[in-house]
Amino acid sequence: MGTPEELPSDPAAADAWVNEIIAREQVSRERQLAADVPKQRRSLLPILIPVAVVAAVLAVWNPGATPVVSPKAPKIERVAASALSVQVAIRAVEAYTDSTGRLPASLAQVLPATIDVKYQSFGDGSYRLQAGSPGNEVEYVSSGPAFELDAMVVPALQEAVK
Repeated sequence: MGTPEELPSDPAAADAWVNEIIAREQVSRERQLAADVPKQRRSLLPILIPVAVVAAVLAVWNPGATPVVSPKAPKIERVAASALSVQVAIRAVEAYTDSTGRLPASLAQVLPATIDVKYQSFGDGSYRLQAGSPGNEVEYVSSGPAFELDAMVVPALQEAVK
């Protein structure tokens, strides 16, 4: 409270002194409440950012996950897919040859997307296209008989539908 020398002897001065102490206490409480508000409204951002980064990393790279292996397509479907790829390459090479008068240096020159077809051009103006794996390979040589897509693909697709 104070020493007896500091206490006012006059009752009016004592009331003023008490009111001053109450006002100081009120200001102190208001400061305390103002200081507590930011603590109550803290942002969760410093906690959420690392948690989100860890979750994203685990979503992309999951060390415990087993890789998904697609079932191997039957041989007839692989041959049909190879035949379709060769047909697309034939059309692209022929269109390029018709417009420029020469064979392309590679399939990348005539196809915007890469397909699994091997291309080889010969000096006499003919070319060879190969697709598929050994045993399922489809081959086309431009100087040979015409490529019969229907003869290869239609039976393969009919077999696959059964």
